[in-house]
Formats: sequence, C-alpha cells, structure tokens
Amino acid sequence: NGISWETAEVRLSREGGSARELTEMWVTSVAGYSYQWFFSGIESDRGYLHTAAQKIIGSFSVIDASHSSGGATPVTDATFETMGFRTKLAPLGWRVWKPEESGVNGCTLAAVHGSLAFIIADSAPLWSETVSFEDIDSVFFANYEVLKGARETAKKEPLALKGADEAAKFTLEATMADGPIIARVIIARSGKNAFLFYAWRSAIGGKDFAALDAALDTVELPTERAPLPPPQNEAAAKKQSLTLNQLGIVLS
Repeated sequence: NGISWETAEVRLSREGGSARELTEMWVTSVAGYSYQWFFSGIESDRGYLHTAAQKIIGSFSVIDASHSSGGATPVTDATFETMGFRTKLAPLGWRVWKPEESGVNGCTLAAVHGSLAFIIADSAPLWSETVSFEDIDSVFFANYEVLKGARETAKKEPLALKGADEAAKFTLEATMADGPIIARVIIARSGKNAFLFYAWRSAIGGKDFAALDAALDTVELPTERAPLPPPQNEAAAKKQSLTLNQLGIVLS
C-alpha cells in the first residue's frame, strides 16, 4: 500500500525451555503517527511466521495519510537567506527534530524521518579561502563524538555539489548508545563558508542508505558566495564559536 516498513527479528531462549522464541517486529511512521506490529512464534516455524506477517502487513493501510498527528512539525525547507544553503526535505516527509530531543542544540537544521533516519546541518564562516579542505573536515568531524571515532575508517569520495568550490562525501558505520548506525556525511566549502550535512539511521535490520541519500541529494549551496547570516540564537553562536576555535587550534 505504498508504506515503507522497517523490520527486525529478535530471538529469545527461556530458561528450561526447549524451543527458542522468534519475534518479527515491523515499524513505520506516517504523518507523525508510529505503527508497530509484533509477530511471535517458535523459531522452527520461522517460514510460516514470516509469511503470515507479510500477509497481514500487506493488508495494512492508513485511512487518511494526510491527517497529521501534530506531534512533529514538517520541515520548512531552508533557504539561502536564512541558512546559507537550500534543501527540499519537506516533500520527502522529514520533520523538525527538537534540540532537546536530538542532543544537537545549535545546529542550523535538525530533522527526523520516521523513527530511524536523522539529518543535521551545520555551517561556519571562514576567515580565508585558503583554509584547507582537510582542516575543515577534520574540525567538523571532531565536533561530533560519533563522527570523531569513525573518521579514520570512513570511506571518502569527491562530490560534485551544486554551488560548492569543493565537497566530499563520507560513508561510515559507527555505534551510538542505542545501537549501530550507518551514515553519510557531506562536507563542503563555498568561498568563505563551510558546511556539514550529516545523515544517519539505525543499522538494525539492514544497511539501507536510500532515505539518507534522497535527503542529501536535495542539498544545494548558493552560487553568489554571500556571507553566512549571524547565528540565530545563543546555542548556535556557542556552537559556531567552538568550531572556529577548534579550527584556529588546528591551524596554529
């Protein structure tokens, strides 16, 4: 019915029991509402259980997918004037991720897709166009604990990003407090402006980058090389000052 589901299997051995229990979990989110299905049985009946689950899930539909829960505000796409870059996340179903929920207070943009995919954007003004791209990406990576630990093993490739003088895409795997993740990271420079776009999702149930790539493919930088607007709040100002301080330390 056009609904995308995330799935996972859990196996459980009970003390004194001769058969292992198997549970299939199916999770989705539509218009701010989350839906979960659990199908349980014994592991030896896995094939029957999976077939039955697929049949039930295939019959599931949302009566009115246009009705929003109101619990999460749809993302208002960023514009050059307010954030220094442009995205087209709104048509893809991304919603605002509140700072107190995301733990990334001060970022230019934080958004969530369902319960398993996340994206943040960060930016910083540079005092010179001669700052090397390698120094920029090392500082951005250092600002995020999960990225810092995965930088050495991340796969890096050049990226042709509209409006950027130079850009690269990183693919990585890491571990957060609630489990393993897969991530794409774009770091770009446009004149005296530097940008980070960091999208990740849970790796439980598979390593599907589709939602992350679809979001990052909408990113554009301005061609007019205008200065970044000043930070919009105290948290953003603090985050930007820490980024510039770290860059100064790297260059000293």
